[in-house]
Amino acid sequence: MYVKRDIIKSNKIREINDAVIIVKHFIDLSSKLLPILAELQAKEELSAKEQGDKKKIIQVFNSFNFDTSSSEILLESSALELIKITYLEIISDEKREAKYNIIAFQNEYTRLKMNWQKATLN
Repeated sequence: MYVKRDIIKSNKIREINDAVIIVKHFIDLSSKLLPILAELQAKEELSAKEQGDKKKIIQVFNSFNFDTSSSEILLESSALELIKITYLEIISDEKREAKYNIIAFQNEYTRLKMNWQKATLN
């Protein structure tokens, strides 16, 4: 038997769905931006366009204000933590660690995409 306090109200469900959409979007965006940022960071000299691109990407990640546990709670994934760690390693020129974590993040992203596709089919 359900008790009224056990039922999630529709506005809370909507908030959770909105949060999932936002986190998914950020993960999608990060899957594209992290490798580009790593490539730009590794270059000795950047063109004006590359410098501008790098600055924009850094602004995206500097505005990152999610609690990294959000992806654990919403998606059962460490994706946000991997994104944060990888970004910090790229920026601090820890190339080897960043490369390893980009691969770890890409593997997690692939797993998540497969889960999202399965959920869409249901």
